[in-house]
Amino acid sequence: MIAFLRAIAEGMGKRVHVYTSPHLINFHERIALAGPLGAAPIPENLLVDCLARAEEANDGELITSFELTTAAAFLAFAETPADLLLLETGLGGRLDATNVVEKPLATTITPVSIDHVSFLGNTVSAIAGEKAGILKQGVPCIVGRQEATALKVIRAKAEAIGAPLRIFRSDFRVSERRRGLIFETAAREFDLPLPRPRFLGGGEIDVSFEFFPPKTVAMEQMLWRSIRRLEPLNPTNVSVTYGAGGSTRDRTHATVARILKETSLRPAAHLTCVSATREEVDQIVRDYWELGVRHIVALRGDPPGDASQPYQTSPGGYVNTAALVTGIRQIAPFEISVACYPEKHPLSPSFHADIDMLKAKIDAGATTAITQFFFENEAFFRFFDRVRRAGINIPILPGILPIYDFRRIAGFSARAGVRVPYWLAQRFEDLDEDEETRKLATAAATSEQVLELVRQGITKFHFYTLNRADLVYAICHLLGLRPAQALRECSD
Repeated sequence: MIAFLRAIAEGMGKRVHVYTSPHLINFHERIALAGPLGAAPIPENLLVDCLARAEEANDGELITSFELTTAAAFLAFAETPADLLLLETGLGGRLDATNVVEKPLATTITPVSIDHVSFLGNTVSAIAGEKAGILKQGVPCIVGRQEATALKVIRAKAEAIGAPLRIFRSDFRVSERRRGLIFETAAREFDLPLPRPRFLGGGEIDVSFEFFPPKTVAMEQMLWRSIRRLEPLNPTNVSVTYGAGGSTRDRTHATVARILKETSLRPAAHLTCVSATREEVDQIVRDYWELGVRHIVALRGDPPGDASQPYQTSPGGYVNTAALVTGIRQIAPFEISVACYPEKHPLSPSFHADIDMLKAKIDAGATTAITQFFFENEAFFRFFDRVRRAGINIPILPGILPIYDFRRIAGFSARAGVRVPYWLAQRFEDLDEDEETRKLATAAATSEQVLELVRQGITKFHFYTLNRADLVYAICHLLGLRPAQALRECSD
């Protein structure tokens, strides 16, 4: 509670004193004095001086260490300019040494539970009675979520002394929405956006990386430099694509096999329905299982030639992705990822049809869905809302594509039905021959997109690396991911 109030007040430009107990690491944390950069723990020399002066004023009378600390804190607060004092009333409330301000701006009582029973009583009602000791005549009190027995005691005390109450659920509500918190009263609704995260730290973000099998020796060298660069970030998996018409089938298999043999990574092999019979696809699935692969990305795939033409089932092949997922499930217990499309598949007749197809894949046994790349986050969130309303609850991973070559990506986006917003096109205007600036523009656009998704609660990402590690690694660094070896060294 104190931390929230302090953040809100300082966010409004207020200078805030804070008094809390106990401390976490250093005793000085109990007394935080307002300053130009926010409240900070009291300096050692000032703490010693205030304690000495408080003890001198006490003149030898019986006093506890907490009472002496509180007196020293009040002395420091009185001599340091501030707009607001946040005062945490300690153990109980009624008899606490901090409960000496006669006319505070407001008081608040957080949820009452069974604690400190040797001092406050052994029932919720008794403890609530002690907590209600901070109520003051004419001073509003904000009351958090309470058990009925506790609320009854607080109401009675407030009525007896004339303290107006503002009670959670009765007078106000706070709910969480995608962009932050919503504070509601009978008269108004306030949108309280949460701050953008700047650093998340290890363990809070999961990433996966997608590569494509190389065609040349030079491309293979670039691929493996990228794999080695990203491997220490410990992704949940790395997937290897399957070219249009199954054109890279052998190279996909060879790349997956090498990842298994030479790295600590968990490969996910792409598999499509095109240009193969069911028996041929089933054998590939069995081969992957025997190789040690436990994750398949199941896709319908694009047929050879013009991908804009209506899809036709390969003779004797799987009719669609749902059928392919069913076939995989019948062979071995793979984890199976499938594709989904925030802006609708370009050949799909409607968003509704797209959602129905996704449901069919899940009903067949898919465990995760990865989106086609997108550049407008609202497209992702509209899609996310649609699938949740449709009762789809598997993880939906946003697919993130760094814009290394804007002209090429813009052309591909048009064919894939992905909208490139005008503001994004402007960022890359006249940069075709300016590689350094283009890299900066790419880094800015991709990092802004990812951090905006994080701010709205997304913690799992799938990166289309294009076999290039530099920008993806940098974005992961912004998300708080660090090389696994470095993290182990820090914890040792």
